[in-house]
Amino acid sequence: MEAVGREIASIGRHGRWPDDAETDSYGVAKYDGVEVLFNCDDVNWLQPADHHTAFVHVDKWGDLPRADKLAAYLGSTPGRKGRVSIVDL
Repeated sequence: MEAVGREIASIGRHGRWPDDAETDSYGVAKYDGVEVLFNCDDVNWLQPADHHTAFVHVDKWGDLPRADKLAAYLGSTPGRKGRVSIVDL
């Protein structure tokens, strides 16, 4: 965190989210992953912020219900659409 300071930076990790039979959603290793943006609230780095945001990436076509469910598991607040705001890291 000290190296980033107030600048925008990100760390991403690709993988494969577990299958979810309840929603009939399946992990896709090519697109699944999580990305943490420091001092930013936009995956395209266009909205600087005073907090950090984790984005849940799923499926090429953006399976929003799956992303919301995974984000909620990580601590998302309602309406964040696959985002988890992180105040303290």
